[in-house]
Amino acid sequence: MKEMICGKTRKGYALIMVLGITTLALLILESITGAADTGNDSAISQNATFWYNKGVALDSMSKYNESIQAYDKAIEINPNYSFAWNNKGDALSNLGKYNESIQAYDKVIEIYPNYSFVWNNKGDALSNLGKYNESIQAYDKAIEIDPKDLHAWNSKGIAFDEMGKYEEAIQIYDKVIEIDPNYFYAWYNKGIALSDLGRYNESIQAYDKAIEINPNYSFAWNNKGVALDNLGRYEEAIQAYDKAIEIKPNYSFAWNNKGNVLSDLGKYNESIQAYDKAIEIDPKDSDTWYNKGNALSDLGKYNESIQAYDKVIEIDPNYFNAWYNKGVVLDNWGKYEEAVQVYAKAIEINPKDSDAWHNKGIALDKLGRHEKAVVCYNKAKEVNTTTIFPLENNTTTIV
Repeated sequence: MKEMICGKTRKGYALIMVLGITTLALLILESITGAADTGNDSAISQNATFWYNKGVALDSMSKYNESIQAYDKAIEINPNYSFAWNNKGDALSNLGKYNESIQAYDKVIEIYPNYSFVWNNKGDALSNLGKYNESIQAYDKAIEIDPKDLHAWNSKGIAFDEMGKYEEAIQIYDKVIEIDPNYFYAWYNKGIALSDLGRYNESIQAYDKAIEINPNYSFAWNNKGVALDNLGRYEEAIQAYDKAIEIKPNYSFAWNNKGNVLSDLGKYNESIQAYDKAIEIDPKDSDTWYNKGNALSDLGKYNESIQAYDKVIEIDPNYFNAWYNKGVVLDNWGKYEEAVQVYAKAIEINPKDSDAWHNKGIALDKLGRHEKAVVCYNKAKEVNTTTIFPLENNTTTIV
């Protein structure tokens, strides 16, 4: 599991704005707004700075739709109010409206082309849209303005990582570290890129450096656990996950990953406890329900495992492996008719999975429907010419 850190969006707050405006301050602003809205104070109603500060206060309370309205009012009064345009872009990004946020950032750039933080914000929005080449261009512009902009360098590395250009990403993270050796995000993201390359020992060294700088960085502890798991160092991986959980008890990914290691060790009852904790934190995590289903199946608790797979399918109807493994459990349980139907659904989702075709054939064979079984076996051979399938097989395997 990967945890990408893009860095927080930088706010272009003007010097007149006091950071951390409280709810009380907002109430005062609201009372003044009431006067402004009713026309009792025309000076306030035409004060762009007032509306801007109200937007900032609303932002601090995560009331982004309302903050956008306030920024729009500031922009209406002063169309060249660059900070209002920037913060409107930030609020739109927080609402997931990245295309609109880019339009706002472009307006800032039109007014003041040399604000590096706005180029960063535009790059972040483009990255969130998966437009990594364009985001790199934006980060490069920020770097051109400020060659030591850590956010721009780090985010550029993340964009390369997302495109699968891991070596380039590592080079960029090294540049960040050269500028600031204590910038732990760069060490952490370098660890991710090294893990993506399968260089787990090196990735652990990078995560350890991030942890040395920030011992309470739960994401680094979690990802160190993943790397240790991939090296088969299961007990050490559990220790890393436990540390992540100690720092952040509601870290569902760490609980899920701990469950996976316990399953690898054959400690299925303990793994189920870990999965249950993850599910308690995030009931909609289909992967954790799927992993729990596998652990229950390994314990021979077929009815409960099917319930877990059904929960996966409820959350994500196109989760192929859940359909496939449900079919395996039904097959192993002797419920061949149901298994055939479930394999058919799996094949509908992924018609090129030879194992699903083959297992459907096995179930049909067990029901005495040999001609239909042969059709399935032939289909399995057609979609996978490299694997030799037996005509009959009395066992099917969980993936």
